[in-house]
Amino acid sequence: MNVIVASGADVYVGGNYYSSGIILPCFWKNGTRVDLPPISTTYGAKVTSITVSGEDVYVGGSCDSVLGECSAGYWKDRTWVGHTPLRIRHGGGAQVSSLFVIGGSVYAGCY
Repeated sequence: MNVIVASGADVYVGGNYYSSGIILPCFWKNGTRVDLPPISTTYGAKVTSITVSGEDVYVGGSCDSVLGECSAGYWKDRTWVGHTPLRIRHGGGAQVSSLFVIGGSVYAGCY
């Protein structure tokens, strides 16, 4: 588990689980796991942040690919919204480290 946030009476915990040797993204709402679709089911994805705005759940992280690209982005209600992938050599990467939603606009802090 990488991040936890409360919204009203609900508690959200962002994290990952392993399946068939890859890291898959998910979050738990009040103890029930909700799987998030990675860009590639071969290379997986990581969750690093979570926020809730109204009924919408935003989960920040990154998805990896075969070309060594690490795409920072977020899932809004289980739909991936990715940013331009970065070509990284020798194991680096980019990911969303924080998310804020203000007035319907999403702001993502990345590294």
